[in-house]
Amino acid sequence: MNNPFETIKYYLDKNQMTPEEKRRMKTILVSYVTSHPVKSGLLSPYTFRYASLALASLVLVLGGSIGVTSASYQSLPNSKLYPIKIWIEEYQAKGQKTPEAVIAFETKRIETRFKEATRLAVNQQLDTTSSAVIQAGIEHSRTAIKDIAERIQNENPELALSAASTLETTFSSNGRILASIEQNTNQNIGPIVLAAQVTTKKLATEKTKFEQIVALKADDTTKISAAKRLAEVTTLLESIPVPMLTSEPVITTGTDSPDLLTASSSKELVPVLATAAKIEVPEYEKTPREKAVILIEDAQVKMTAGLYSEALVILEKAGQILDEITLTKSLEKTYQVDVTATEKAQLLLLQSTTPRE
Repeated sequence: MNNPFETIKYYLDKNQMTPEEKRRMKTILVSYVTSHPVKSGLLSPYTFRYASLALASLVLVLGGSIGVTSASYQSLPNSKLYPIKIWIEEYQAKGQKTPEAVIAFETKRIETRFKEATRLAVNQQLDTTSSAVIQAGIEHSRTAIKDIAERIQNENPELALSAASTLETTFSSNGRILASIEQNTNQNIGPIVLAAQVTTKKLATEKTKFEQIVALKADDTTKISAAKRLAEVTTLLESIPVPMLTSEPVITTGTDSPDLLTASSSKELVPVLATAAKIEVPEYEKTPREKAVILIEDAQVKMTAGLYSEALVILEKAGQILDEITLTKSLEKTYQVDVTATEKAQLLLLQSTTPRE
């Protein structure tokens, strides 16, 4: 076995390795890597050949015996161990056999890439090169999910729609977090923020075809799925608190109720809102949670009418809104940022610098 990868294959085919075998494999690995350095570098970590995957296979088998695997898991694009991390991920990706498994694995990889970007951004180390490397990884996984979704859209459009919705949530929330960090730290963190925003819009457009397919399914085939999704979304809604009013809202109604017009605090306003016959709130002034509530109520009406397929699509939209609220809040807590405050500040700045006619 003069070819080191024949040796690797031989030991991978065995169930166990003795300490001596691991020592020998470590020697082979170090020798080969020293004489055959990776030439592609960080800018193309997703260009794999058989040798690269074999190396990743070896690292997985040896595990802690060479001290590389665990260290590579925490590595960032500016680390020499980062290619090993990507190699291992790609090897693991080859082992995902079902559409559900592929979607879940690649979605997790996208979350990991955004986490890497945010860690670097917080430390003001997310330069253009690192941003481009991470963006390449994100697109690599997004393409894999898109290919799977399009392949299964006729046989399992619900899964395709769910995958697209989850991705849109992931890109939107993480993009907003990175944009807030960029704004708050006054740094330019490369193309990843703009790319996240553009991809979010693309995903919103792409998933409409999955929505159409689901909506056209026979209602008797989606009745159980719709009921299950309603229960999931309702539970998620209950876990998200109703935002407290922090200022006196301006309310427009079809009546001239003095009580409604003279409410001077949120405490006084609550019972008034509960008894008001009709309160018109413009769509753009509704909170995300309020929009989700409206969608859920609409879905329930559809289900009562027996339109379960249409209801399932509506519930997916509501679930996505609630998922984004939850994810964004979690990321805000992790990275100590306030996305809403940052976005409001940016809007005010834009309004103050826009010439008035």
